[in-house]
Amino acid sequence: TNDPVIVAVFDKPMSAHVARAHLEMEGIPACLLDEHLLTVHPLLSGRSVAEALVAKAHAEAARAALTRPAAPHDELACPS
Repeated sequence: TNDPVIVAVFDKPMSAHVARAHLEMEGIPACLLDEHLLTVHPLLSGRSVAEALVAKAHAEAARAALTRPAAPHDELACPS
């Protein structure tokens, strides 16, 4: 089904955005919930505040993608 499910919870917004980008690079549409909560309520620092959501049909693949070590990338070099 397409009902959204939470596949990961983060305590830092940047980590949540990196995870969402990773899921999308894997071809899994994802969105974040409450990723800006610390901006509005800084006293919540240190608590799990951002949640990554995907369609239920993609949940297993998303959890696997987020727990799998990242593949090594070719080294980038600045143009001379």
